Amino acid sequence: MGILEPHADRHIEDLIEPLGLFLVPIFFVVTGMGVSLSTLANLPVLLVALGITVAAFIGKIVSGLVAGKVNKAVVGFGMIPRGEVGLIFAMTGKSLNVISDQVFSAIVIMVIITTLLTPPILTYLLKRKKMD
Repeated sequence: MGILEPHADRHIEDLIEPLGLFLVPIFFVVTGMGVSLSTLANLPVLLVALGITVAAFIGKIVSGLVAGKVNKAVVGFGMIPRGEVGLIFAMTGKSLNVISDQVFSAIVIMVIITTLLTPPILTYLLKRKKMD
């Protein structure tokens, strides 16, 4: 039975993957539709978004400091674009009326910024590491 288990796990993944390919884009569309466009022009919302973006960067970079002998900056920055988890919590909070439209928009802005900024920063850090 132990020989069949890895194949059974892969079979389940093969069955679930098409469902994920269908549902994940729907999740992101629904999340985007939940953002009130008027909040994006609101200076306090933008300041909160900037604040949580900076906090997200600092938190992940600091956590990378415990990475041992590997490139600590690469580990720290590599952990930043984990926005889907933040979006799931934000969507849940919004649907339960725990967070406001403004906070939800700020979280979405933070996820977008961290997702867009991380790849070029990682590319730069990895190129710099190769040069050293």
